[in-house]
Amino acid sequence: MLESWKGLGTIADYARLNGFPENEIKAVFDQHPAAEFDVDWIQQIKALDDGDVIAIGAYNFICVATPGHTCLYEPNKKILLAGDHILMDISPNIVCWSDTENPLAHFLASLDKVQKLQVDFVLPGHRRLIDNPKDRIAELKKHHACRLDEILALLNGSSMSAFQIASNMTWDIVSENWDQFPAPHKWFATGEAISHIRYLEEAGSVTRKTDKKIIKFKISK
Repeated sequence: MLESWKGLGTIADYARLNGFPENEIKAVFDQHPAAEFDVDWIQQIKALDDGDVIAIGAYNFICVATPGHTCLYEPNKKILLAGDHILMDISPNIVCWSDTENPLAHFLASLDKVQKLQVDFVLPGHRRLIDNPKDRIAELKKHHACRLDEILALLNGSSMSAFQIASNMTWDIVSENWDQFPAPHKWFATGEAISHIRYLEEAGSVTRKTDKKIIKFKISK
């Protein structure tokens, strides 16, 4: 992915198709919290596969492929280094900027995969440590099921772009209204809305049409 990276132009074009305002796109990239870590070089990397083992001292971590955030599992210690795959106080930001991907489906399948592991303790990439992983996984599944239901309710009798859908969804952010959201937060929210829309689209629950160069979605008949 790093070596084939072609920049943000393609993602920006897709955002425009989904109704993201032109005048806010530049602000997204200027204010994006990762912008300060941009580099002009790519260090040498070695890709790991599902099931590969990384031995470090007394630990033998098995790579568990969970697309988006690969986990490392130590079966003897029953420890999982989960990265952003499982978080305690917040839900991972599952975004989509392509018509060829269905990241929410991959994420939910990955949760099923990790749920089968014998894990006593999860070390996530953010926030609190997790000592009840199976309960937290169940909460994350319920969260996304509610998100899907929310989008279907918004589209009941309506046709909306992903940006419009995101602007009407419930978000846990301190702000008076959608217009007051910082541009990067609108970006994250719209990307997450698209991932849920793509899931519903693949399931046949919603359909799309392009109206004045903007993709709009509605409930399937």
